[in-house]
Amino acid sequence: MKTTIRTIAALGLLTASTAALAGCSHPHHGDRHDEHAGPGMMMQHGGHMMMHNRMSSSHGRHEGMHGNVHQMGENHPFMHDHQRMMDDMHSMELTGDADYDFVRGMIPHHQGAIDMAETLLAEGTDPDLLALAEEIIQAQETEIAEMEAWLAAYGDPRPSSHAADIRSGYERANSRMMRDMMVEATGDIDRDFVLGMIPHHEAAIDMAYILLRYSEDTELRTLAEAVIREQEREIRDMRAWLAQ
Repeated sequence: MKTTIRTIAALGLLTASTAALAGCSHPHHGDRHDEHAGPGMMMQHGGHMMMHNRMSSSHGRHEGMHGNVHQMGENHPFMHDHQRMMDDMHSMELTGDADYDFVRGMIPHHQGAIDMAETLLAEGTDPDLLALAEEIIQAQETEIAEMEAWLAAYGDPRPSSHAADIRSGYERANSRMMRDMMVEATGDIDRDFVLGMIPHHEAAIDMAYILLRYSEDTELRTLAEAVIREQEREIRDMRAWLAQ
């Protein structure tokens, strides 16, 4: 698997920005993609109920997430990377425009992956994970630049008739990521990187499927399909790394 990570990541990420759309149906992930629930839907998370409302108006929920980040512990190698990403993502207001919200959310999400990868490069030891981290930085910096250019040209958000479902879907993806990344440090930074990057990738996949469900923008659909394809592949490889 060590060689597989380097080979797959290098080949896949080099083609990510130009990959053609293979389709927008949801082939798996079970109940991760229940996008049509309304914005006020109550959902069970870790034995307690969480109300999903608009990010910018849910100050109490945001504060709860901020507190959960601190539960990782100040000594967790990726605590500050995760906290910065969550603060940036939850400072934005979801508009109900699938394209606009996807780009606005994916930019800090990508930056979070870059921050984690840079932390691994500074402190990690596994050569193949270090190679993967370098590829993540290269690919996601390129995609951030593309999304920032798209955003600058797009103008004001244009909420659709499915605005409530779109907001709710993106919020649930972010909440799942926050919950699943709340893991105790193992003392092995390579392992902690993988344990954090898997749910981080899963959130990007969730967001990409929401975009594909509602968007007609060819450029963003191509990007979303590439995110799904490459990050699902990397998740498989990282899980194989954990299992060895």
